[in-house]
Amino acid sequence: MLYQNRTSAGKHLAEFLKKNYYQQLKSAVLISILKGGLPLGKEIEKKLKIPHLPIPCVSIKENQQTDQSLGAYCFDYIYKPKYISEQTLNKYLPYYQEEFELICQQTNTNQDLYSICSGKTLLVVDDFIQYGYTVSAVCNFLNSFKPQKIFIAVPICSADCIEFEFSAEEIFLNIEPDFYTPSQYYFDFDEIDLSLL
Repeated sequence: MLYQNRTSAGKHLAEFLKKNYYQQLKSAVLISILKGGLPLGKEIEKKLKIPHLPIPCVSIKENQQTDQSLGAYCFDYIYKPKYISEQTLNKYLPYYQEEFELICQQTNTNQDLYSICSGKTLLVVDDFIQYGYTVSAVCNFLNSFKPQKIFIAVPICSADCIEFEFSAEEIFLNIEPDFYTPSQYYFDFDEIDLSLL
């Protein structure tokens, strides 16, 4: 599947969710993962008419030139795969904690905003899942509010993630066995401007 951009992917995902999951999601809180999930969240918010809260989360990498992730960070909740040592993660973590705090400042975001998630059904959306670390960090954070249920919805998911045990119900429109980079599924995969918020 090839999308024009994240907005077109969001429209496609929104149509699918309204047709197949509306009864389960009509009272949900929508959580879009910044930055890539924001345009999708805006389209789903319009279609389902549910409250929408973007959430920051950063992928932890050895360097900015690689797609290979070591884990993810969201409000002091860290997800890392078992094969990554604490020592390796901690070497790079401070830089990404600073990046996370900067995004929070730019978007006027803090943990208290998500207290409305308590006891609610949550719909977490992003533009893709490659390794599953980012969405796992976000779900770990959101589970601290004891939601009723969490759904994860994305237009593109790497087949490598199918065995991943997410703490949520999964809605994956396209499962891709040859996932190399997310830009192969979008004509336009430009950086997201946070002024969209």
